[in-house]
Amino acid sequence: MEKITLGIIILLVLVSIYIVYLLYQEYFATPPPPKPTKNSSILDMKGMIDDLLPPKETPSVLSNFTKLDGFDIMGNDIQCYGDNEPVENCAKKCLADPTCKACNKTLWQGKNGCCYKTASGPLVPTPNVTFYMKI
Repeated sequence: MEKITLGIIILLVLVSIYIVYLLYQEYFATPPPPKPTKNSSILDMKGMIDDLLPPKETPSVLSNFTKLDGFDIMGNDIQCYGDNEPVENCAKKCLADPTCKACNKTLWQGKNGCCYKTASGPLVPTPNVTFYMKI
């Protein structure tokens, strides 16, 4: 009788392990990528390869600027904002304005802000300012 009970317990443990394995496969395992078939085109395979590669990063708007930490130019402001905007938004506004030659990220009226400039020089060492000159 003890052998039968032990056999049933072992069988229940094995069935439980198998059920956990099936649940894991259903909810957590990632399916393998589809295999190309004989009728797959090159474009289908390229799409499968693209799905396996990490996503491409889009170039930052800041790639249109040369960054200079600790510099600024005095005056030549088109407009200044103290709106805590990210520097990327400042750069986008500068790129959209043909009169804007540069912008800076600075403390303006007690807030982080930007100033848009009609000139890009002469540069003056200025602490706590990052200057972005259009390329």
